[in-house]
Amino acid sequence: MLKYPLLLLLLLFVQIVHASEQPNILIITVDDMSADSIGVFGCPINTTPHIDQLASKGLRFEHAHVQVGNCMPSRNVMWSGRYSHNNGVEGFYQVKQPGYPVLCDLMKEAGYFTGIRGKVSHSTPYTPYDWDEVLDTDANGQAHALKDPVSYGASTRDGIIHAQEQNKPFCLVINISDPHKPFYGVGKGGREFKDPFVPSRIFSDDEVPIPKFLFDDPIVRQEVGPVLFVCQTR
Repeated sequence: MLKYPLLLLLLLFVQIVHASEQPNILIITVDDMSADSIGVFGCPINTTPHIDQLASKGLRFEHAHVQVGNCMPSRNVMWSGRYSHNNGVEGFYQVKQPGYPVLCDLMKEAGYFTGIRGKVSHSTPYTPYDWDEVLDTDANGQAHALKDPVSYGASTRDGIIHAQEQNKPFCLVINISDPHKPFYGVGKGGREFKDPFVPSRIFSDDEVPIPKFLFDDPIVRQEVGPVLFVCQTR
């Protein structure tokens, strides 16, 4: 039995990259979005047309599950290849001396330019980790807004350009926070405000499909509805 199967897969991937032409790698995660919010995985309303188009041309995992149901431990399972009780990141805290490599280390070892946007402190055992670049700010050093969809494209473009300037392939991890609270138009304390980042479509509470493990109630619809409409590619 393999003790660290995910880590072995990562190491195998790095060996393949060394042995062949190095492909560019773009990893996109979407924070707090359930699979059933995506059309290609069964959402009955047209929430994610561009994600669906991408999925129609690629490989889909029909039976993939996370090891941990919250953010920082789950990301560290993925990028370390170790279960939480082995990598030490069992909650929202740092492990200053992890004693094992993570994705960033492995890709840099393979000659890649590494960059990250969003969820920086949650994606490695501690912060600041040795990414080549954190893409959370613009050229003027101003922080990108978490809910600004255009800025994610700009961050990705910047990372690609900077990799090219160093004549390296890129490994970019772009972590989108759009479905995470606070939802569109909701400010501190649940107060409404004029949100500058408007989705391409806003679904009404009546349109929202309720997952079978929840009961149909107006409060439930208010809670689930924004998760659907903010997931749209804009």
